[in-house]
Amino acid sequence: MVLADRPILGPKHILIVGSGDLGAAVAMALVAQGNTVHVLDRTPEAFDRLPDGAVEEQRIIPVVGDGTSHHDLVRAGIRGVDVFMSVMRNDSDNILAAQVATHEFNVDVVVCRVDDPDLQNMYEEMGLITIGATSLLVEVAVQTATA
Repeated sequence: MVLADRPILGPKHILIVGSGDLGAAVAMALVAQGNTVHVLDRTPEAFDRLPDGAVEEQRIIPVVGDGTSHHDLVRAGIRGVDVFMSVMRNDSDNILAAQVATHEFNVDVVVCRVDDPDLQNMYEEMGLITIGATSLLVEVAVQTATA
């Protein structure tokens, strides 16, 4: 689900759970727009994908921990974030992390990667903002074929 109707009101404080290829790419794009990004991942090696300059300048702040853990989310700075994104490889972990951010920390904007289209539809109906490779690729393919 793309939120084109939301205005961009200036730099935001964003917490991303998952520093795989997707998480790192999103972090870099958000930092390029002037945002501050904390990235939480279970494995320190995952942060090798992040640009050294942005980390050294603390525009990207890596934190080792579990995105489904209340304690680790607090350490990663979830209190006061404008946007929370869970983009790990596992749908269940992403959904759990998104629900914790929504219900325990009252984050206003929560984005959750859900690659299973059936789960994605179900969680969108429950009010989560979801992104998924399958649905995005289908949308692009249909737009390309019908353009």
